[in-house]
Amino acid sequence: MISRRPIAALLVLIAASFPIPSARRATAFQGDAASKEALNTIVSLALARNRVVSGIGFGVAALAWARTDGGSPLQGLSVPIVGGGTPAVTLDGTHLESNGAVALAPGSIGDPRSAADEVLVTGRIVTAQDVRAGTLLGQTVAQELAR
Repeated sequence: MISRRPIAALLVLIAASFPIPSARRATAFQGDAASKEALNTIVSLALARNRVVSGIGFGVAALAWARTDGGSPLQGLSVPIVGGGTPAVTLDGTHLESNGAVALAPGSIGDPRSAADEVLVTGRIVTAQDVRAGTLLGQTVAQELAR
């Protein structure tokens, strides 16, 4: 059972809401200055307060582009990448790696035949490959919040 005490701001990043700089054909991914500042503030405050921050799919790339203390919160961390993309943007790990993260190939966590277990916890940051890992991501975030 999850504690009911006031715990952690949970931040699940979704790509449609935040900037991914190289998505040239999709204006929804560009983000404006206010959106970028809001993302940076929320992520910075959450991590400074030892809260759980989570990204899934393109949200992991959005988290990579966030800025906390002058750098990406994913700097030096291994994170799963979404395989493929959309007609507007493809994520192949370069978004993560250009921000200092180590991109793990799709299917490299757990069972290589399934994306359902592609969730990785590093400190208070929880990342998942894509929606197929959504159930495990939710369970994992709940466990992290209960700690």
